[in-house]
Amino acid sequence: MLIKPFNNTIVTLNEEKITEEIIKRLNLNLDNIINTFNKYKNELWRYRLNISARNSQLQQVSEIINDILQYLNDGMNFLIKHIEERSNILQIKYSNTVVSIYTENFVFREQKLRKGSILKISFREFGGVDLSVPALFNDNEIIPIRYGFAHSDEGRIKCYPYMASTQPWQWLIWSLLYPGSIHITLQSINLNKTNITLTMRLHTTQYCSLKDAVLNTNDEKTILLTLFGGILGDGTVKKIEKEKAIYLVAKSKRKWWVSVLKELNGWKEEGDTIVFRGNAAILTKRIIEAIPPLMKDLLDILSFEKWQRLRRLAAEAEINSLTDNHSP
Repeated sequence: MLIKPFNNTIVTLNEEKITEEIIKRLNLNLDNIINTFNKYKNELWRYRLNISARNSQLQQVSEIINDILQYLNDGMNFLIKHIEERSNILQIKYSNTVVSIYTENFVFREQKLRKGSILKISFREFGGVDLSVPALFNDNEIIPIRYGFAHSDEGRIKCYPYMASTQPWQWLIWSLLYPGSIHITLQSINLNKTNITLTMRLHTTQYCSLKDAVLNTNDEKTILLTLFGGILGDGTVKKIEKEKAIYLVAKSKRKWWVSVLKELNGWKEEGDTIVFRGNAAILTKRIIEAIPPLMKDLLDILSFEKWQRLRRLAAEAEINSLTDNHSP
């Protein structure tokens, strides 16, 4: 029986085989993900040459990247090997929006979206691996960031925190927030018409999540680091054009952000969102100044879009300050 994906955007699956189009797409696109991590390693090496005082710390981060890379390579080899063996289809389930195909080693689940569809490949037999994460930051530096991340973009099982993400930079930064043992699992491979992402799940049983904790401080640095953790999670950093303002939050987290921002001046609620109505450039400059120097180096190395926006806004504050100082 022929099974056609919604809108025919990805592949056609049948009971005899899983089309070679999947393997072709994987081989083509996975190189991009591996290259991203190799770029991180190269940048770490360059920073280690230039900043000898943090050489050993950056080397430890590089070792974590090596472990993640090895795990990804093992997962991809497992995936391609078993797809090429044409695993027998055990069961097929249908709904109005999802076709799920169960084989001996994988579940292929294609979900219809508003535009096109996405195919998620999840493993049935391939396990996870433990990372040994060094303690690179002091508690007074890392706990506020962990707190902000926990409230904006973290799950938990019992009291233990976990995070699932398709962003390689987020895998690395989240793991550094919880030194000790982190278990990582390749949860799914996601293909749409033009792109491929990997969903990695990370969790630890050495800490309880701070998701229910309440921020009880008026220390500005702690508040700024908490904001930064929230931004790294699910927070939004977006300057409002022609205004000295910045969006900081998705509407689903509104109450939590209010509890943090009440300690700072210049914010207000606008409908379902919170907008910082003070000078956005100055706020981001203060946030960046509060971040530990080693973490700033790592964020520069990872150079993801959210961090680049923060950097640009902070640079505006520097430029404005120089302009004001030189005004007649």
